[in-house]
Amino acid sequence: MPHEPPQRDDTAPLSHDGVTGSRTAAAAAVLAARRYEPLDEIARGGAGRIRRARDLAFDRIVAIKEPLDPERGGARLRAEAEILARLQHPSIIPVYDAGVRDDGIPFFAMKLVDGGSLREAIAAAPTLEQRLALIPEVAAVAEAIAYAHAQGVIHRDIKPANVLLGAFGEIMVIDWGLAKRIAGGPADAAALNATTTGTVKGTPAYMAPEQARGERIDARADVYAIGAMLYQVLTGVAPFGDRSASEVLDAAALELPEPVEQLQPRAPADLVAITRRAMARDPADRYATAAQIAGDLRRFQTGRLVSARRYSPVARARRWLRKRRGAITAAAVAAVAAVGVAELTRAPAGVAPAVQCEQRGEPMRALWDPAHAGADGSGAIRAALVAGDRPGARAVFARVAAQLDDHARSWMSARVESCESHARGDQSDTLFDLRERCLELRSQELAALAAECAGAQGSRAAKAAQHH
Repeated sequence: MPHEPPQRDDTAPLSHDGVTGSRTAAAAAVLAARRYEPLDEIARGGAGRIRRARDLAFDRIVAIKEPLDPERGGARLRAEAEILARLQHPSIIPVYDAGVRDDGIPFFAMKLVDGGSLREAIAAAPTLEQRLALIPEVAAVAEAIAYAHAQGVIHRDIKPANVLLGAFGEIMVIDWGLAKRIAGGPADAAALNATTTGTVKGTPAYMAPEQARGERIDARADVYAIGAMLYQVLTGVAPFGDRSASEVLDAAALELPEPVEQLQPRAPADLVAITRRAMARDPADRYATAAQIAGDLRRFQTGRLVSARRYSPVARARRWLRKRRGAITAAAVAAVAAVGVAELTRAPAGVAPAVQCEQRGEPMRALWDPAHAGADGSGAIRAALVAGDRPGARAVFARVAAQLDDHARSWMSARVESCESHARGDQSDTLFDLRERCLELRSQELAALAAECAGAQGSRAAKAAQHH
């Protein structure tokens, strides 16, 4: 009896090696299509649309993406589904299934996130303080993109409209239709050269200059886009403002957007520095990876120094003080100067009110004398900074002293003005006491800052100042 080949079961599951016949794949696609009951359309773009659908297998609502033109967009849709299926990250929209409808239109099913976009959240936050609350969302996007880069994928269309903010805290990067995967799996940032020269893909306002010019791009184009998104959070407007798409494209290729600090002078200096580095025109001047910008954003959130910014010694000492304010005691401050801080707020006895007000600023000189005419704290700082005869140490001291001089003069002026205002009856006893307490705190801060510069941190401050 002749041997008969085994019959193929077109409904059998995939084998362990993932290889099946075309009839099996077609049958699976049809079964997937019949699993979803289409509902309403919730979004539409240039190449596809998103519909809400009911997953009949699990009785849940999902999102279905399908191309507007199946012949031209089908391959792109399948490529997007394959990329998303390989990216398993909490802030990257997960794919559930893929198939072909009875009418031949391909689709894939993904998680439905109820909420709005980051673009809508920025528009709904008219003040800088409100928008700064969105920094954790930007950091989450940067971390998701860092993960994608580690898997050998660049997004190429990062923008606030492509970030969904769920009602329960979800932060999802969506629309990976322009994403590009490098053959062979994960690759480092330098290897992610994916775009053919001459093509321009993406959204102009968030395009890196090389992307807008149609040049070959790598992961640093995504870094630029994250910076552009941060720019919009800080300023409330997208880079290059309200110009037309073609004008923005030309500007992105050739110009720098208006600096953040000009549009929003109160923007935190650390975030301004992060934005500037991420959006540098030369890719070599940007963060090399999305992981680096994500790290700086997390450092900002936790009050640490960010790599994008150079800090003066005074700025470093002030930040050190803020982190350790609870540990600073009056005894420690008193050890810095010959007089206790309490002496600074004690009114001289037996002195007429007018003369008393003139003298209210004088006790500061015991801590720091802007004229450097007495035995104040400047001597200890000078000794710490010039110890070892380091090159440029005297110039460093001059810079440190100039900034502390400004702090001392400001304190002295404010204390005299407060006393005079109280003497005229322009402020109540309660307000006067509050201002005195505030000035006392400022004097403690200056004393501790001087101690920091004169102590163990002085040498580190000097080294930092030499590179500032």
